[in-house]
Amino acid sequence: MTVWKKLIYACVLNSFFVSGATGQTGESYVVANVKPDDVLNVRTGPGAKFSDIGDVPHDGQLQVIGFNEDKSWAEVIWQDDVAWVSASFLKKAIVWPELASEALSCGGTEPFWDAEIKQNEISFAMMGQDPKIEDINWTGPAQGRPEDFIKGITAGPYTLVVRKQICSDGMSDQEYPWAVVVMNRIEGGVQMVEGCCR
Repeated sequence: MTVWKKLIYACVLNSFFVSGATGQTGESYVVANVKPDDVLNVRTGPGAKFSDIGDVPHDGQLQVIGFNEDKSWAEVIWQDDVAWVSASFLKKAIVWPELASEALSCGGTEPFWDAEIKQNEISFAMMGQDPKIEDINWTGPAQGRPEDFIKGITAGPYTLVVRKQICSDGMSDQEYPWAVVVMNRIEGGVQMVEGCCR
């Protein structure tokens, strides 16, 4: 594993777990407004005069545990310690639900269907059919889209694309936080439906 891959992997893990050394948790942020061939400097204190101790790539994630008084610098968990980055290059991350403790319930109309996405499996059913349960064999975000969070999931014949956006079921005034497209490989082709999740 390259140094960059290790760095990105560590940053992603830090967005979900507590750092053992600091004992602090925070909110997940993504690096924004940094060109693809550039990096965000990590410093020992809240200012450009402090030592540069590392770099985060343009699509990296950091766990922010606080800000300086004018909120121009963010304190982050960095390599089992704390450090600082310029807050102007951060944007709050959209965090995927913790599927270990909760499931996403999804559904759509015209045609009617429903699905449930859990940590390791999905169930899917068209109206009038028994649910089919499949183990999840792949999940991951869209490349180059850390700010507009899109997640892909494959499970058996199903491919789901879940996107963080306000979604309407078309039949009520209720709004849902996630939109979803489900593609089901069937004999003779692909059946595709769309809907919302919560």
